[in-house]
Amino acid sequence: MDKDREIRSILIQENRPEIRKVDGEPTKIIGYAVRWDQLSNPIWGYFQEKFKKGAFTNRMADVYASWQHDEKEVLGRTPNTLLLTEDDNGLRYEITPPSWADKYVETIERGDVRGSSFIFRAVKEEWDESNPDMPIRTVTEADLIEVSPVTKPAYPQSSVGIRSEKEVFEGRFAEKRADDSSPAFSPGTRIQVEIDTPHMEGQSTGEVREAVLTWVYGIVFDGMEDMGIHKWYVESELKTERTNSDDLDDERKKEQPGNKNKDTKGMDMKRSAELDLKVKLLNLGGMTNE
Repeated sequence: MDKDREIRSILIQENRPEIRKVDGEPTKIIGYAVRWDQLSNPIWGYFQEKFKKGAFTNRMADVYASWQHDEKEVLGRTPNTLLLTEDDNGLRYEITPPSWADKYVETIERGDVRGSSFIFRAVKEEWDESNPDMPIRTVTEADLIEVSPVTKPAYPQSSVGIRSEKEVFEGRFAEKRADDSSPAFSPGTRIQVEIDTPHMEGQSTGEVREAVLTWVYGIVFDGMEDMGIHKWYVESELKTERTNSDDLDDERKKEQPGNKNKDTKGMDMKRSAELDLKVKLLNLGGMTNE
């Protein structure tokens, strides 16, 4: 089961599915699964979300339509009985349902079923953390998997094969470098700032709160947690916080013959000028996490 799949629903007047009947033509179920740049309500209190125009371009080759997301109740499938169109308003679907689905068509005509829902897999996304209490996720590119007329919203906190909103929120900083490597310090890691690196006066230990770019770390210093991130650093300016047992291990190593003290201080002076600039901008508050 593909755990990267996500499910969203829209229950607003302009997104209600409609029935189109024209003499001599098959009945159609028509609606919008997505409205571009329409900010969602807070999702389980974690974040708000919107989809950029064209997010599904060239990524809806094999999509099916089902009734209430029931895979046993397939109403249509691209390219023959499901037509998907990206217009100026959003992602529009047009389903040609089978004859056995007439009872479902009736519930839409009567207004009993008023929502549209879809399942997707995010490929590219952006996070706006300017409001730390309610970040905004913008999905810029995604694979469309399924569309469905639904009775009620489908925002599962936990569902087999579906990525929950909590997982989306907690995974927003799980980025990868171009070489597919992970950060040296993940959020929550206890760290110690190198002594010759600028930091908050009287503070040198704390916790990594965010890891962004490739890689820059937002540090919250001990005793100042309520202030949020105080300063941003690159990897060469940080090291994992030492403990008393670490110091004892070092003393033992020094006592062993043939061991020499190695100077591990200092910053990597060869890091790129571009990364330096990004860190400065972050520390000045003039840059969002991209």
